Amino acid sequence: MILQMIEKVKAGGKLHGFVRRTEDVPGVVDEDGEFLATRVLSGTRHRKKKDTHKGTPQEDGKDIIHKNCGKEMQKDLKNVRIIKLGMNVYRTSFYMPYDIGSGRIEIVTVGENGKSNKLHIREAKSISSCSGINVSGTDVYFSNMKSDAKVILEFSLVDTRDYAMEVNVYEHN
Repeated sequence: MILQMIEKVKAGGKLHGFVRRTEDVPGVVDEDGEFLATRVLSGTRHRKKKDTHKGTPQEDGKDIIHKNCGKEMQKDLKNVRIIKLGMNVYRTSFYMPYDIGSGRIEIVTVGENGKSNKLHIREAKSISSCSGINVSGTDVYFSNMKSDAKVILEFSLVDTRDYAMEVNVYEHN
C-alpha cells in the first residue's frame, strides 16, 4: 500500500492597483491641455492662487505642468483564507496592503494547468472593513476597503460544485 502525501494548497490573491505619481515639467497653460498646471506669474503684486489651469508640456514653456506618470502594479494579499460555510456559501478574509476608495473583487478558480476562470456570484455581503457591496455577475463592487483591519466578505456562488479558489482585488482609478 502506497501512501501519498496530500499537498496543502493555500488560497492566494492579488491586488491589482496603481502607483500614482506626478512629475513637474515645463509647459504652457492653454484651453486644450490635458494635465493640471500652475501658472508662473511675474511681478511683485500678491495674487490669489484659486484658479485651476490645464496645460500642455513643452520644453520652452514658462509654466509648470503636473504630468501624471503612474504605473500599474500587483501586490499579494496577506493571509488569504476561503472557508466553506454551507451549501454554496463561502467566507473569505484577507488583509489589504493599503486603503482603497473603490474597486472590484473577483473570485476565480485555479486549475491544474494554471488557468483561472471567474466564478459567477449570486450574492455577497460585507462582514468587516469593506462597504458599499454590489454584485454584478462575476464581480463584487465595493466603495471602501480598509487596510488596518481584516477584510471579511461572505458570498454565495451560482454553481454548486466545489472549487479551488483565489481572490483578486482591482482598484479603480
